[in-house]
Amino acid sequence: MKKYRQYSGDLEIVPGKQIFLNIKNLAKGIYTLKIMLNNKVIKEVTFKK
Repeated sequence: MKKYRQYSGDLEIVPGKQIFLNIKNLAKGIYTLKIMLNNKVIKEVTFKK
C-alpha cells in the first residue's frame, strides 16, 4: 500500500511573474500541483516524473 503525503507552503511577494518548481529531488510518480487564490483552487496541474 502506498503512503500519500501532502506538502504545502506559502510564498512571500514574488518580484517577477514567473515561479519555478524544481522537481529534481522528487521520487518517480504522478503529482498534482494546485494553485490557490483566496482559499479556492484556481488551477490544477497533474504531471509525471
